[in-house]
Amino acid sequence: MRALRCPEVVGRDTERDVLRAALEDAARGRGAMVGLVGPAGIGKSRLVTDLVGSAEVATVFAGRCTEGAPAALRPLSEALLSGLRGRPVPAGGDVEPFLPALGRVAPFWPGTPPPADGSPVVLAEGVHRLVLAAAGAGPAVLVVEDLQWADPDTLAVVEYLADHAAGSRLLLLVTARSTPGPALALLHRLAHRGVHRELVLPPLAEDDVGAMAAACLGEPPSPETVAMLRDRADGFPLLVEELLGAGPAAVRAGHVPATVAETTAARTAALDGPAREMLRVAAVLGVEFPTALLLAVVDHEPEVARQALAAIAAADLVTQDADRAAFRHALTRDAVAATTPGPERARIARRAWEVLSDDADLGDGATPVAELAVLAADPGAAAAFLRRPARTDLAQGSLATAEAALRRARALAPDRPA
Repeated sequence: MRALRCPEVVGRDTERDVLRAALEDAARGRGAMVGLVGPAGIGKSRLVTDLVGSAEVATVFAGRCTEGAPAALRPLSEALLSGLRGRPVPAGGDVEPFLPALGRVAPFWPGTPPPADGSPVVLAEGVHRLVLAAAGAGPAVLVVEDLQWADPDTLAVVEYLADHAAGSRLLLLVTARSTPGPALALLHRLAHRGVHRELVLPPLAEDDVGAMAAACLGEPPSPETVAMLRDRADGFPLLVEELLGAGPAAVRAGHVPATVAETTAARTAALDGPAREMLRVAAVLGVEFPTALLLAVVDHEPEVARQALAAIAAADLVTQDADRAAFRHALTRDAVAATTPGPERARIARRAWEVLSDDADLGDGATPVAELAVLAADPGAAAAFLRRPARTDLAQGSLATAEAALRRARALAPDRPA
């Protein structure tokens, strides 16, 4: 497996234009806050890197929040230390009264007494003045990534800077995952106040996935590669790169990129027993399935089952509405399935098969039912289900589709004359 990194940002022209316009506004003294929001792997950091790479006249301060229980204000310390590396540290004029507060996040002024007022407001104003002084006549870009993991003090500083960026040369740029929590609530509040522009990143369109693959590979991808990426990457730039890096053979063998496997494992480990069991059942049912079928297959009381479904949705592993549920990515489902022992998958499939036998309306079409029958070690039943849509396709003139279904049915049950 080789590591691939797309040399350009593909399919994000609108977002790039917004960010570059915001940087130009900051250079004119009309600073603002912009937030990039979306699930992991959707390309938030790529856009930040793209902007920073084009910001030749700006001074960039970049920090990242970390998962777990990080030290307070860590991303601000990282931002100041990285942005001032190799630069003279401003210490006079507007900055000097705030040196005690700034000493909490940067060790530039040894011997500075502790701050008389330790509030985030004083620190935030000090950070604001420091980055503008360091930037001189140009704009300052303060980047805080992964805001969903920010500590309360960092969130308070971000809120203050968002409220006071206008009228200055500061562009405050943050990234956050689209999962409920204090960070997302703060971004919504700031947007409602009109001091924050939120850019929610959707998956790449199919044409953009093909263009990204061409940029990664340095040549147009084959139709088979484009089809594989469409089915498995779900429009996520990170997954496009990782699948291309794995190579066709690994993908055909069911390869799950390490990033997806690690993220899925960490989120699964945080679930309780009923939620983990529901996740394994969902992986057997498919990438997308009726919620009623999932709830009928799990062996829990209705209220426990509903709570378990809510838990795996809150963990950003599946999405759900009133009638349907689906894995965030096809590869997330693959990662869960890969850690579920074969005998357990067969047991779940047999249970689902029993449920569908009692209530066929819970099914989701012939092909998912056939997959369950195969997992439940009943290939004859799977072949019978595959023949049903084949007859419909034949009647409608869809000969190639009917032929594919019938060939699969014959491969599953070669001894059945039908």
